Amino acid sequence: MADEQALPVDAEQVTEPTPEAIETKLSAEELVKAEIDRVSAQYKKELQGLNRRNSELEKILEEQKKATMDEAEKREYEMQQWEQKLAAKEQEITRTSNKDKAVKFAADNGLDMDYLETMTFDNWDVVESNLNTLKAVVDRSRDKIIEEFKTTSGHSPAPGGGAAPGMVGISALKGKSPEVINAMINEGRVDFKR
Repeated sequence: MADEQALPVDAEQVTEPTPEAIETKLSAEELVKAEIDRVSAQYKKELQGLNRRNSELEKILEEQKKATMDEAEKREYEMQQWEQKLAAKEQEITRTSNKDKAVKFAADNGLDMDYLETMTFDNWDVVESNLNTLKAVVDRSRDKIIEEFKTTSGHSPAPGGGAAPGMVGISALKGKSPEVINAMINEGRVDFKR
């Protein structure tokens, strides 16, 4: 019976890792990271060289293409090149203008400017739609936080939709000292909707 109660001993028992094992693990991770960084740097350097060569080859091909054209074809080709450059500049101006409008919209509506970094500004209708959606989400979140604050601070709205006793509107804060205003806000006695 004593044999049945004894638990078998595994050859691999769970033990705390030794400092050497931790050091070896960290060293292995560092070695792998160093190798990845080395290979990545090598490929980036090769890619830059290939891009440079590709650019040079494209210039040579373009020169050869121009050499085989007659005057009318050259003028047409150059016109197409100018039109492409003009379209690219117009798109860049559009993006800049749309981004400026988006920044103004975000500032006017109290939106965090970090949200704008996730947007593309090619089409104002899409940008405006995204900003309106974002504003609606932020407004709902703000309202929810304000309501939660009111209920947790003991100043819940009065029945019938009126203001709770002791609540004041923003207009009532005029002429009061900053200390009094801060105290009233901290106590939850300011109704920002009135």
